[in-house]
Amino acid sequence: MSTSVYLCCYISEHGLFGLYHWAIVLARGRLNQPVSLYSITQAGLEKWKQTHKIDAILFKERDILALVPLPRLNVPFEEVAAFLSAEDPERGNSLHFHKTWSSAQWIIRCLQRMNSFGWFTTTPAGNLSDRDDYYEYMYTQKALRCETALKARATFPDYVGEIVDGVRLLRP
Repeated sequence: MSTSVYLCCYISEHGLFGLYHWAIVLARGRLNQPVSLYSITQAGLEKWKQTHKIDAILFKERDILALVPLPRLNVPFEEVAAFLSAEDPERGNSLHFHKTWSSAQWIIRCLQRMNSFGWFTTTPAGNLSDRDDYYEYMYTQKALRCETALKARATFPDYVGEIVDGVRLLRP
């Protein structure tokens, strides 16, 4: 059995252009059915907490910019969910990159670990082995490009994706 996985980019709670909150979405079926969202948020100075949502309805979630489909995982949903639930929200001994610890860094660390376990059915687009490169790829080629195109009222599917089951789905 395989599991569908997506990277979800939210417009930040501050509403600032180019600032995003990241989450991992696990879906058992269509995107208009309940999904599980996994992420972290800051809980104080240098403190982080898990902010997972089980049985979330994506089209009811506020501030979602878009989802980026990742290659399917060749492990059951429950195993992936257990792995993500157990992932420490703190930086720990993870190498620092880009700026400070963030939801994006936590997501990339989780994706790198899943990749090292051999869970992806194919190699994800972008250079997942290099955190800086992968962050820049997802940030500039997916989230920022989509937000910029939407603000310009562009309709190019390569930039803004398409609406599927009530949510914007970018091309992989």
